[in-house]
Amino acid sequence: MTDVVQAFTLTIPGGGTVNNIFFVDCELGISDVSQVILVFPPGCSGNVGVRIEHGGSQVYPLAKGTFFILDDFTLAIPVTRQGNSGQWHVAGYNTDVFPHSIGVYFFYDYVNFMEGESSVPLVSL
Repeated sequence: MTDVVQAFTLTIPGGGTVNNIFFVDCELGISDVSQVILVFPPGCSGNVGVRIEHGGSQVYPLAKGTFFILDDFTLAIPVTRQGNSGQWHVAGYNTDVFPHSIGVYFFYDYVNFMEGESSVPLVSL
């Protein structure tokens, strides 16, 4: 069962280009994300692209420089093998004349360290 669902909104003004990227920081704290849901409203019509980044790198879709381009669609992305730093970002562009807002939902569990455990692995010298 998920500990938390946190919502963010990426609002992208109209009149941009594919190279004019807007971001929303989705800082979750140390956590294990299990799912991300993106909600594209009606009207995006191929003019809006969105990608998910973790720790400064694009992770969904996997191919660098690509975007999810959807219209009136809810995309559920199961998250696997990502770090637990909680440093998530959602980035997107909008080539339409109208602004668009994309709903972003992170489903995650808090990471609890046992007494004596460290979030940094020990290194032997």
